[in-house]
Amino acid sequence: MLGGLLTVKKIILLAIFSLLLFSCKNTEVVQNKNTENLLIEKELSVWNLSEAEALLVNVDEESRQKYTQIISEKKIKLEKLNVLENVLKDAFYLGNYASLDKYMKLGTVDNYKYEKLKEYEVSGVKLYIGNKNFLNDELNEIAVMNLYDESIYLEINLQFEGDDWFIKSFDEKR
Repeated sequence: MLGGLLTVKKIILLAIFSLLLFSCKNTEVVQNKNTENLLIEKELSVWNLSEAEALLVNVDEESRQKYTQIISEKKIKLEKLNVLENVLKDAFYLGNYASLDKYMKLGTVDNYKYEKLKEYEVSGVKLYIGNKNFLNDELNEIAVMNLYDESIYLEINLQFEGDDWFIKSFDEKR
């Protein structure tokens, strides 16, 4: 009877040990899946679309479809941003700032500066846009305005709302 009791204890201990081992392995798989998804989401939040696409090979099919859709939507948003940036460049070069009106959602101070800019009818300004810092649907970019022999740096804050990008604020950067 004592020998049978020891065998039952060994079987129970073996079963408990096996359950523990399998549950730890399963937790590791879930953690790896969550880690990959977090990495992709991090890249998407700062708009590193090519890096996010490269990470898609490590996720399940459902996640791959979800993130592929998000990447496609962000690419469309980038095309719309490109349109706005071209309108912005043309407005400064041609002096036709009214074309920017539909892209402006400015606060009081920035709206005042924008109205003054339109009053002065400055034209012939070449605008170069660089250094884009995305965070979700917000963008902070630095633009350089070349007017004659002078370069003026602008910090422009944009946000994607509804179906387009809007300029939320701008300021001279020193």
